[in-house]
Amino acid sequence: MGADWQPVQARDEKGGFVHQTSSFHNWVTPEGSLGPTGEGGFAAEAGRYHLYVALICP
Repeated sequence: MGADWQPVQARDEKGGFVHQTSSFHNWVTPEGSLGPTGEGGFAAEAGRYHLYVALICP
């Protein structure tokens, strides 16, 4: 994660939740080709990647 990441999320002037900019910008594709956005990809390898999901996100 970037050096500017903060665990406490910001709020706007009305108290609404403000999303941080994602620090994850690459794709995992079968052969490591570019993803749908044109960003660089990594080749899929068994046991190398893990998906973490936070169900607390608004």
